[in-house]
Amino acid sequence: MNSSYLPIMLKGNTVTAIVIGGGVVAERKVKSLLKAGAAVRVVSPKLTAWLTEQWTRERITCLLRPYQAGDVRDAHLVYAATDQVSINAKIVDEANRAHIPVNRADQGDMGTFLSPSVLSRGNLVIAVSTLGAGPLAAVQITKELQHQYGPEYEHYLDILSLIRSTVKQHEPDIQKRRKLLQAALNMDLMQYVRSEQFKMWDESDVLRWMKHNNDGRTYIKEID
Repeated sequence: MNSSYLPIMLKGNTVTAIVIGGGVVAERKVKSLLKAGAAVRVVSPKLTAWLTEQWTRERITCLLRPYQAGDVRDAHLVYAATDQVSINAKIVDEANRAHIPVNRADQGDMGTFLSPSVLSRGNLVIAVSTLGAGPLAAVQITKELQHQYGPEYEHYLDILSLIRSTVKQHEPDIQKRRKLLQAALNMDLMQYVRSEQFKMWDESDVLRWMKHNNDGRTYIKEID
């Protein structure tokens, strides 16, 4: 097992990312960053049509020129995504000297972090990486996981999240809280989500469930 990488989840809206490059690879990086709510600055003399549109709509900021030393200043993440090996190397060197995590698109192992393939189902986020051994394999594995973890997982986790917040708000006893949260995991919630009878719960449903749940084995049909 390669233990040289540390998997983490960053809050996108706390990140300022510098993407150096304006082609399709840079575009792919920017799409992921914007989806996560990051602030993005692109440095490149040319932009794809999509990047130009984002700049026009003020969703990103741009410097329409080649990379210059100092461009990574004030960034939390740096992406070296030009089509020039020597320039990408200079970007990585500057980011390393500034102690800023940097992703290098053309030679991933020369950067300090990798961008995984990601499957999102609401609050469920599954990141797949082969640590550069086979990026296309990571994409294929992610596609296979799409069938195993379908859209119903979004509803499933939404209900679990609602149960957790409601239990924490209305049950002061820590031991009872733990039993209720374990009961939520024990009940056949996924089967309910996948059924034709499924409807999204609200707080009143959770409170009713809490009232009827005594031994951690109460099923949804018993409180419908």
